[in-house]
Amino acid sequence: MFAKLVKFLLACFFLFSLVFIASVVGMFFAYKNLWPASEMAHIFNFVNEKKIAELVNFQRDGGEAKFRKADFSVFDDETGLLPGLEGRVGLVSQEFVLYSHGSAISLIDKQANELHRWEYGNNKGFLQGFYLFSNGNLLINYGGKLVMLDKDSTVLWGSRNNNGHDVIVYDDKIYAVEHPLRKFENTDLPCDGLVLEHASGKYFDDQVAIFSLQGELLREIRLFDSLCKADFHGLLLANGYLFESDLTTLENPILYKIDQSEYANGVDPLHLNSIYIISPEDAAVLDFANEGDILVSLRNINSAVLLDKETGLAKWEMTGRFVRQHEVNIVEQRYIAAFDNIGSYHSTGSSRVLLIDLLHEQENRSFSPAPDYSFPVAITGSYAFADNGNVLVIDGRRIFEVHETEGVVWGYYPVNNEKIARSGVTLSIDSFSCEELDFLKVTCP
Repeated sequence: MFAKLVKFLLACFFLFSLVFIASVVGMFFAYKNLWPASEMAHIFNFVNEKKIAELVNFQRDGGEAKFRKADFSVFDDETGLLPGLEGRVGLVSQEFVLYSHGSAISLIDKQANELHRWEYGNNKGFLQGFYLFSNGNLLINYGGKLVMLDKDSTVLWGSRNNNGHDVIVYDDKIYAVEHPLRKFENTDLPCDGLVLEHASGKYFDDQVAIFSLQGELLREIRLFDSLCKADFHGLLLANGYLFESDLTTLENPILYKIDQSEYANGVDPLHLNSIYIISPEDAAVLDFANEGDILVSLRNINSAVLLDKETGLAKWEMTGRFVRQHEVNIVEQRYIAAFDNIGSYHSTGSSRVLLIDLLHEQENRSFSPAPDYSFPVAITGSYAFADNGNVLVIDGRRIFEVHETEGVVWGYYPVNNEKIARSGVTLSIDSFSCEELDFLKVTCP
């Protein structure tokens, strides 16, 4: 009897030791934001943000649209193409489509033939952004790491693990979104009265990181500095943060109390998710912008903010014209374009690509699949303009080409990709003419 008790106690001690060691290792990986902790955080945030979407009644029942977010039965089982659009063939652009899925990036034509594929990461993370060079080199943002691949998917170089979302190239420099996770007490917050609260004691201190084409870090622009030092700190109130103070004496006022307990590993006050650089052509038309200024999308405060290229400080903003937006750009030197995730949902049942006329604000334009189709997307989404003026849209799993007045003219769903079918990780898209891609061994029409 005594021997059995000893064995039982030893087994309990052994199990307790394993749990303790696993907890210590897990805390270390979480503290350092290493894999798999960083990926688990993405998953937890994804699940929690789906709950947020439900709170705003994003997934409504019924409606006239032929399918909603989870309905893929209308796509051809073999090709993945959307049937029934034969009458709109003349409206489809003939550009190639580049899209990410899991740890791969595929280039396809409009018949869904795969022309080239790049792979990286063995499905251990999500590929969020990319930039394709004409020689076939591909810059990717994968699992929080910035990586340059050649056309054969050989790694040329990789950066530190703070990256997420968008990456672009302008004037031989790389501009990347970074989300460093910092402790409250070790960081100087430039906004007076700003209080951050989270059980982890951490927050995402978003910044724009600028690299050389060889991966050398050249500059960092911290968004809290950009907003607060330029007296744009009122934008932090755009997410419904609390105002707390003694209104009689204003003693030790707390102007912004940010507590996002629904996020897994820290407060996410801004959520920087896209970057656009003002071109000389843009600057010639837009009197508030100079060539090289940096336009950023801050999803969690529903804002687009323009940063001065020299100082990094905010100089212009647009807030509340779109909701939880992605991919903010300047189009045709007069429109600010955004993937408007929730701003049109209650009127159309779908997300949309919204173009706001910066010269004549009453002349806005919108690309939406409604009423025939629908892509209601709460937390992802991207788009790219084709050569004929159509918009290619990706909603997390499906790809559509949308005409401004005729709606959806082409659609594709990677039916043979089990990971996309299971979790929906198609996050980035772009389009290219045949002549733009020197590395492809194809005959251009």
